[in-house]
Amino acid sequence: MKIYSGGYDMSNIRIIEKTDDITYSQICDILKSAHKKAIDESGIEISTNNITPEELEEKISSLNGVIFVAIVDGRAVATTSVTTRLINRWFAKGLVASTRFTATLPEYQRRGIARKLKEKAISYSIKKGYYAMMSTIAENNIPSYNLQISEGYTPVDFIKFTNINHCSIRLIKWLGERPYPICYCKLRYICKKIYVKLRLHLE
Repeated sequence: MKIYSGGYDMSNIRIIEKTDDITYSQICDILKSAHKKAIDESGIEISTNNITPEELEEKISSLNGVIFVAIVDGRAVATTSVTTRLINRWFAKGLVASTRFTATLPEYQRRGIARKLKEKAISYSIKKGYYAMMSTIAENNIPSYNLQISEGYTPVDFIKFTNINHCSIRLIKWLGERPYPICYCKLRYICKKIYVKLRLHLE
């Protein structure tokens, strides 16, 4: 049993699918609390920081999504969701799952909860027969990037979204055999990153 300074038992983490007892307002509170810390520390803009419970519910529903929640000592402390869409890109063709709305309350971070949520999302996607898992994170979100690399994700795209003050990295985790050599994936990613950075510099 691991009891941390906050008095909670981290050996008793439960990852469950959202129930009616866990409201969308609670999920939004987790997102806002975690995102406020990230914004304060890095200055990055997070588009979902001010999402309302109604907007969150609509997005999850429209994207055929499911929300997973981490429970510690009866409290919802972290969340992620899995949504799906059909894509036709060089790195994935078919029904792809994406992890979205991922956050952990600041006082529960660095305890392995995010990893457990990711593992749940991956196992769920495999059972559903999805082609791959996809994730998009801020370029300077180093902890999330390192976590996903350790879980077998590969960076495949580099993006600058409109009205966001940072670039983003798109990563993919193929749920079957990898369709391309890792060196080819790295080359495609590096070329796209150079292109985007150069274009931004010229602007």
